[in-house]
Amino acid sequence: FLVDLLVSLLTGYRHPGNGNLVVDPWRCFLNYAAGWLIFDALIAFPFQWVVDVGTSGRSPFASLRVFRYARLIKVVRMTKIIAQASKATLDACQSSVSFHVSKGLVRLCISALLPCHLSACFWYALGIAAYHAGGDCWLDNLPAEQKLTLPAPDQHIHGQVASEMYQVCVYFVLTTMTTVGYGDLGPRNVNERLFAMGLLVQCMVVFSTFLGVLNSVLVDMYSESSYARQQLIKLIRYLHWRKVPATLRASIVAHMQHNWEQNHVHLSHEENVCSQLSPSLRVSLMEHVFGPVLTQAPFLCWMHGPAVREVCYFASTKFYQEGDIVIGAGEVVETIFCLT
Repeated sequence: FLVDLLVSLLTGYRHPGNGNLVVDPWRCFLNYAAGWLIFDALIAFPFQWVVDVGTSGRSPFASLRVFRYARLIKVVRMTKIIAQASKATLDACQSSVSFHVSKGLVRLCISALLPCHLSACFWYALGIAAYHAGGDCWLDNLPAEQKLTLPAPDQHIHGQVASEMYQVCVYFVLTTMTTVGYGDLGPRNVNERLFAMGLLVQCMVVFSTFLGVLNSVLVDMYSESSYARQQLIKLIRYLHWRKVPATLRASIVAHMQHNWEQNHVHLSHEENVCSQLSPSLRVSLMEHVFGPVLTQAPFLCWMHGPAVREVCYFASTKFYQEGDIVIGAGEVVETIFCLT
């Protein structure tokens, strides 16, 4: 708690007015002092150094020990902060291709391994039940020395024997689901035959799910850069058709490739999103995007509240290359440019 107190003194915060990140140490201290500083100092105070907990005598500071239980409030508060951080991390990861690929791989493993594991366990349960009942079962196909290691009816399988039997069951399930069928293991009673028939039907569902998830993973891996690659190929063909010099061609390709990979996709999506939002939501989004830039411009410092929101509604993003002419001499311009 003492370490948390010291770290919190220098932890930045978001300004409640404009949402900017404040990292100035003195302002961070004042913000913390106006909030949780007294409470955190109280619960972080080492009462066990002041109050002798082990003595039977009454200390004048013994009543202060009750403040130690206020640390539970701190724990609850930290739990909420961790939950908010986890949500923010999840929101950030959801926009990453790597996150979706990893999620697809996990789904791939679950869709393939979980049915295989459950089927192997059920296959062993059928065999051991019939074996203890004295009937024919697939365990009769095992070598004699391996059958001697099987557990008695009142015992549980464990250790090396459990590992070996699990390998045998998974081996049978995989050879059946892949329709290989080597013939060394197979059903020998009605229940086992019914299970094998159900396993063949199950394999169709499992493999269709497996292929669907695998296709989704591959699409997620290549969809992010497919647009840029296609546009780059078209651009290079066009430049070669126009016989553009190599130096100029390299500059054009570098500029366009940067726009496609970093900005174009997001700007196109932003225009699409804004066109579908209600006017109030669009103004709120545009205020979040352009508000911090406009409010920091010295010539717009007089604007507040509704005026800022109105200007943000008409704001847009443009990308320029070094050397581009933004305003020409003698030109009447009705557009305000804020360079960032």
